[in-house]
Amino acid sequence: MYRLIFAAMLIPVFIQGGFFIRTTALSGILLSVALAHDVFRRGIRRDGSWRFLHAPAVCLSLMAVCYAISAVCHQSGREAWERCIYILVTLAGVLCVGGVEQTEREKLFRWLVYAGAAEALAGMYCYAGLPFVLRSVIVNARFMGTFQYANATALFLGIALIVQKYLELMGRRCGSRVRFMMMVMLVLTFSAGGLFCYAGAVVFIDRNMRRGSVRGLLDDLLELALAGVMALAVYWVKFRLGGGGPAVAVLFAVIGVVSYRYGRPERGRTVNSTANVALAAALFPIPVLAAGFMLFGKRIGGTGGERLLQMRDGILALLQQPFTGLGTGAWKDYIAGRPDIVYEVSLIHNSYIQIGVEAGVAAVILWAVFLGCLWRRTYRDGMYGVLGRAVLLMAGFHWFFDITWFFWGIIICVVVCSAGEDPR
Repeated sequence: MYRLIFAAMLIPVFIQGGFFIRTTALSGILLSVALAHDVFRRGIRRDGSWRFLHAPAVCLSLMAVCYAISAVCHQSGREAWERCIYILVTLAGVLCVGGVEQTEREKLFRWLVYAGAAEALAGMYCYAGLPFVLRSVIVNARFMGTFQYANATALFLGIALIVQKYLELMGRRCGSRVRFMMMVMLVLTFSAGGLFCYAGAVVFIDRNMRRGSVRGLLDDLLELALAGVMALAVYWVKFRLGGGGPAVAVLFAVIGVVSYRYGRPERGRTVNSTANVALAAALFPIPVLAAGFMLFGKRIGGTGGERLLQMRDGILALLQQPFTGLGTGAWKDYIAGRPDIVYEVSLIHNSYIQIGVEAGVAAVILWAVFLGCLWRRTYRDGMYGVLGRAVLLMAGFHWFFDITWFFWGIIICVVVCSAGEDPR
């Protein structure tokens, strides 16, 4: 069963993040087959193992009904019904992950880390100037990834890195030798939200797993600082100095060696010397300041002011139709009819407000309750409960400032990490 879930997770990750309905529907077919296989093999469960899935299932079902009502009221057309399919596929994912055995779920975690490593390797391949099957993997010096959207790629890499870190802290080594490469590609997305959410999740896990160990946190800080320096070196050689593919390939070879050496089994994961602490303190401001200059001093994703205006206008639009929203796709018509509004994108960079504008306040409340149900379920997830809460915090916060809710590849990763339950 876990193989079908993994395939359903892998397909959207490497095909534009599942942003388009065909990819999500294909994942839904695989999840439906997985559910049918589980029922055929073990029958309908009556042991209460699915009891805590009732509330999330009801929330998602009612959310799909909200979209359907909005579609009928506003005659939204095909796009609204695609949203219903999107939500129902999410429901199938929750039911599948909730029925997976713990050993199979650990394999899903490992494959999630390997998918993150493959994403990073694809980025290195494209930065070196080699041809790739997908276009627009690199746009305006940013690593867009197979999601074709830098912020979604950053969130996915952040989740994969958090899963890898948690597995390592639990004594289950997985992907340690490629962790540093993944971190470098995370920085090359130049996604302030993705980096902030990843750093917050690292602090959360350190507080819960290492009991607030300062040395462990400083070690993670040093690793992130070194990754930032290497990422900026790649950026300057590629886009500032005009270095060709061979020069970038040499840099990535150095990064590969550092990553391999950094992930050695004999290497301790704590800072053991004052010199390392001083090095972390000295290096960390460099990538932060340089990334800030590139993000806000130039036009590389500098949409912070526009996002705040989108949120304001989205809330005002939602207040006009709080029960059914404006309808799916109606936000484009709304801003087109307002000559005083000029936005570069046609979606509000706040997933919760966008959901409300499409289907009403009730849909937003139901999604929030669904996330609350998953959060509660993580306390029954044994050793993986902290991981589930860290990923929920990452994604839940990121959705406040971006449209990554609409990438089903992100949703399934969140579900895999938070919708399970330890039968022990």
